[in-house]
Amino acid sequence: MSIHSGLRRADRENSMALWTDLATWRGPTVNSGDGDRNGNEATDRMVEHRGIVLHIAEGYFEGTIAWQKNPSARVSSHFVIAKDGRIAQMVDTDIRSWAQRSGNPTWLSVENEGFVPGALTAQQIEANARLLVRANQIYDIPLQIATSPSGRGLGHHSMGAENGVNWGHPQCPGPAIIAQKPDIVARALELAGEDSATPVPVPERPRHRWIIDD
Repeated sequence: MSIHSGLRRADRENSMALWTDLATWRGPTVNSGDGDRNGNEATDRMVEHRGIVLHIAEGYFEGTIAWQKNPSARVSSHFVIAKDGRIAQMVDTDIRSWAQRSGNPTWLSVENEGFVPGALTAQQIEANARLLVRANQIYDIPLQIATSPSGRGLGHHSMGAENGVNWGHPQCPGPAIIAQKPDIVARALELAGEDSATPVPVPERPRHRWIIDD
């Protein structure tokens, strides 16, 4: 169950898949859904939301955004977080990003600016915690650590390889960031407690805009 008691299921079903109060919309990218640019088809959509997967970008903020919009890259994430805590959204959270192979239909994804073996900055920890809280409010993703693709909560990219699942990139995001997962969850629990007395406003759902217009 969601910690936030003020957000009813009907509200979640009509809630915002572009989180513009937390993130700047920097999409669309053709590297999402089924990749055919034909719109909101069943093959584009997430089949469930099990949690959020932490990635390390092996790059810089703007470069990661540009790369994800390049059709040749064949990669994307729902969000990109800069070292200073800025959040960009690349893919609608109801649509599959291309971040962790067989995990794409069931997990949201966050690329964090930086390079292995680096750790997240304090601002990135805060930004990830805020995304986790919103995922809890909208999709009932629990505010807890996940250690395998069969779990739910805050995961990390290499947990696929660690459990024999084809998620790719067994070195991502690296031990330093994996060790920070408890900090992100702890901060998310704090934020959820602060927000629990006030219902989350749910804006009117925007039109889907992840398809590139040629």
